[in-house]
Amino acid sequence: LTLYAPNVFSPDGDGTNDFFAFKGQGVENYSLEIYNRWGQRIVESDKNIAWDGKNCQPGIYLVNIFVKNNRYVRTVTLIR
Repeated sequence: LTLYAPNVFSPDGDGTNDFFAFKGQGVENYSLEIYNRWGQRIVESDKNIAWDGKNCQPGIYLVNIFVKNNRYVRTVTLIR
C-alpha cells in the first residue's frame, strides 16, 4: 500500500490544489477525520471524499486516514 497526501492545499478557487485529497496505490475505499489545532473534529467521513476547506481558517490541520483497518496520520496546511 502506497499513499501520497499533499502537505499544503489552497482552496481559493484558482483550479490548483483547491481540495485536500490523497492518492494511493491499492486504495479503493477510505475514511477521513480532520481536526483543527484545538483538537476539535471538523470533518468525519466514511466515504471517499476530498476536503474543500470550506469555512476553515488558514492553518495546520491533523488528518487521520483509515485504509484497510490501518490508520495513517498526516498534517496538512490550509493556505488562502
